[in-house]
This record gives sequence, structure tokens and C-alpha cells, in this order.
Amino acid sequence: MLAIYLHEQLHWYVTWYSHKRSDQWRGVWAALGGRYPDPPIGGGEGADTLSLTHLHLMVNWLEIEALSSLIGREAARAHVTQLHYCRWIYVSVLRDWDALKRLYEPHQLVPILPAHKMSTEDLALAARMNEA
Repeated sequence: MLAIYLHEQLHWYVTWYSHKRSDQWRGVWAALGGRYPDPPIGGGEGADTLSLTHLHLMVNWLEIEALSSLIGREAARAHVTQLHYCRWIYVSVLRDWDALKRLYEPHQLVPILPAHKMSTEDLALAARMNEA
């Protein structure tokens, strides 16, 4: 339940990021499309569409990062490897962890900005729940 809760909260975070840092968002989005041009869609491996699969390469990485800070990296990794959905996404995120971190850091997707450090305007952007 904790992982699901964090996952959904991180959708809000990625929405905020896509609006607040739109240039960096486009850079990350383009890099993910280039790195993963033909991921599996649906069927328990990917999300329902190509764009949702790419989006979840961000959200799921952030989910594992946040979950790791609460229960430890090994427990977080063990948890996501047991899931029966988005399997390819989680496997790819774990396999490419460092490469994705090197992509996300300079684009300021990480470190994760906690909600208590966000302004009222930032929180309103997150509440849009529609990535730019």
C-alpha cells in the first residue's frame, strides 16, 4: 500500500515538474523516447500507451527512490520485482538505474522536491494532474 501511495503522489510531482520546468521536461521526454523507442505496451509489461510507458519510466524510478528512503533500497527493489504489472518498466528502471539518474539529475527531476517545500503555486500545478 505504501508503494502505491507513493506512486500516485509522484504522478502529482511529475505533473508539477512538467509545468514548472517545461524545458527540462521536454529534454527528459526526448531522451526517454530515444533510449526506449519501442517498449512493450500493456499486457502486464508496459503501460496502456507508449506515452504512459515513457511517463512511468520517470514515475516508477521516483517511486523506488522514495520507497527506498523509507524501507531501504533492497526491500524496495524486492517489492517491485514481485509486481505483476508494468514488469518491463520496473525491470528497465532497475537495470538502467544509474543511467536514468544521470539523465534525471541535470534536468532537475531529482532530487525529489518535497511537498512541504513547494509554494502554493507549485501545489496548484501538481493538482492539474495532466503532464505538460
